[in-house]
Amino acid sequence: GIFIGTAGVYHVMSELSLHNFHAAATHGNAPDFDILVCNRDGDKTAAIQVKSTRRATRGNKFDFPLSYRAAKMSRETFFVAFVDFGVTENQKPNIYLVPSQELSKECAAWIDKYDGKLIRFKPLIDWMNKFKINGGWRPLIERGITPSEPGE
Repeated sequence: GIFIGTAGVYHVMSELSLHNFHAAATHGNAPDFDILVCNRDGDKTAAIQVKSTRRATRGNKFDFPLSYRAAKMSRETFFVAFVDFGVTENQKPNIYLVPSQELSKECAAWIDKYDGKLIRFKPLIDWMNKFKINGGWRPLIERGITPSEPGE
């Protein structure tokens, strides 16, 4: 529900901030994304839509909510951050930052039958693990959105 979604946005924002990225939540004012992140000079930006769930693991697959528009979007600077809160007590929630080009390719074969609807995205765990954020934000850095130096 709304609380899990809000928690996901703030968790991603927190992790970006802890890693010295400049990020701002849109608080529902942008229909396609929840977070804007930029490099120190503000000349490189990316948009992130956050999708969260209490427990994503279902056998060898994940199960996340996903909007039709996010599944169809294919832009170099658009990402979907999937947040899985179904972790143990002493573990941070997992974040998977999927570039929109990769997501749209993964969904291309079946997404059009859900025209305009919220769907359940059920990728294989092995596919999603390629995008797991383990302290580094490589997909952002590869697009020139680099973190600031500590203390800047």
